[in-house]
Amino acid sequence: MADVRVYDGVKNPMQQRELIGTIKPVTIPAKEGKAEQKGYVAALQLNADDERTKKATELNPSGGAQLHLASAYFKGRDGKNHLGHGRFYTEEQGNKMIEAAGKNVAQAKGQDGKNLPDTKVIAFKADLVTSKNGLAVNTAKEMKPSELADIGKSAPKADKAMNRQFEAMSEASARAKEAKAAAKNVQAEAPAVEQEKVADMEVGG
Repeated sequence: MADVRVYDGVKNPMQQRELIGTIKPVTIPAKEGKAEQKGYVAALQLNADDERTKKATELNPSGGAQLHLASAYFKGRDGKNHLGHGRFYTEEQGNKMIEAAGKNVAQAKGQDGKNLPDTKVIAFKADLVTSKNGLAVNTAKEMKPSELADIGKSAPKADKAMNRQFEAMSEASARAKEAKAAAKNVQAEAPAVEQEKVADMEVGG
C-alpha cells in the first residue's frame, strides 16, 4: 500500500491527495444467491510529482517507494498467484471519480503500446480511507480535478505519466536498498569501533 503517514508538517495526509491511475468497467456475475453487480476496477496511485508524496518518500525511504493505494495477490488463469493493485468500486463510485477527473481521462496503453480495452487513465484529487489491502478513495467526500496532471484526452501523455509513476517507484526502491545497505554497514562497523576503543583504553591504562 502507499505510505501516507510520514510527512513534514502535514496534519491531514489522508485529505485531498493527488491521484493517478487506471479505471475499467467490470461486471461481477451473479453467484451464490448474489445478484450481478456492475462497477469499476481502479488501480490508483499517489501522484509521484506531488510535493507531499515526495516528502513522504524522503522521510520514509524504506516504505515510500510504494505509490499504489492497494496491493493484493490473486490467482490468475494460469493458476499462479499474481500481485495486483486494483480495487473494486461500485458503478456510482467509479462514475464519480471519472467525473471528478474532468478533462484528464485518456485511453490507457499496455506495456506493448497497444490500447487496453475499455481502460482509461484518470487523474484527480480525493480523500483517502484505510481499507482492506491498503487504502481506498472516499467517494463520499468532495473530489476535484487534478492540479498537477495535464494528460487531457491524450493517450501518449497518459502513457508518459504512468511510466513516470513506475520510474519514480523504481528510483525510490533503489534508494531504499542503498539506505538499508548503508545501515547494515554501520551496524557491522559498530562492534569493530567499540573493540578499538577498548583496546586503546587498555593500552592507555
